Amino acid sequence: MIAPTLPNGLELTLVGNLVSRPYLEMTLRMMAYFGIGHEWVGDTIRVQPGAYQPKEFTVEADWSAASYHYSFAALSDTCDLRLHGLFEDSWQGDSVLPGMMGAFGVETKFEGHTAYLTKQPGAAAKPFFEWDFLPCPDIAQTLAVVCGAIGVHGLFTGLETLRIKETDRIAALQKNWARCRSR
Repeated sequence: MIAPTLPNGLELTLVGNLVSRPYLEMTLRMMAYFGIGHEWVGDTIRVQPGAYQPKEFTVEADWSAASYHYSFAALSDTCDLRLHGLFEDSWQGDSVLPGMMGAFGVETKFEGHTAYLTKQPGAAAKPFFEWDFLPCPDIAQTLAVVCGAIGVHGLFTGLETLRIKETDRIAALQKNWARCRSR
């Protein structure tokens, strides 16, 4: 984010497997919104020198945090819930939640910056859930718990970064599921 303040801007060459791409895209979109030019060609990102331009901006609610509300809806027999501050055209990678949670009978409609979550009586989850979490790893644990609690078989891929977060999130899931089974 300091790249435009450098005399020649900045050129970054990405090496290796790019994980969590939406976080990088969100940063570049935010910079562009405030007047900073960039281009992303192949594995190279170039940020032009320049000055940020002040503009009005509405800070969106966190889609990762919204995943917990979605899980409540998925685990409920029925649901009528409003989540304020979420954008249908969000820049956040975790904004894929409405599409994911449709597999568990949770429907999402937007009015302005409010997401309306509903689940009708008798709305059943699909028996199998498959998702590549590479662009949205922070919601994998929530979806794993939903699958386990409902008894849905799941195939989760793109979990490479979960072992190197603030804790080993895969090990934490395994440990806590083992505790649940032993009770």
